[in-house]
Amino acid sequence: MDKPFNEVVNTALCSGLANFHSAPGPIVTVRPPDFGATRAGVDINRLNQKADEMAVKAGVHKAEQAISRR
Repeated sequence: MDKPFNEVVNTALCSGLANFHSAPGPIVTVRPPDFGATRAGVDINRLNQKADEMAVKAGVHKAEQAISRR
């Protein structure tokens, strides 16, 4: 063994990948949805955060109602 194991593996991988030819895949185009005009003060990028906050408030309200019924 004249060469270190890492060098042998790297050489084998490089030669194998050099001979690898694949057909190009289809071109993918992503079109973002058009949200239209938004109201002033509404940040589209933070809508998920607002939805999470509303869900937490609804859960707290539901839990409070369940406790008060006992």
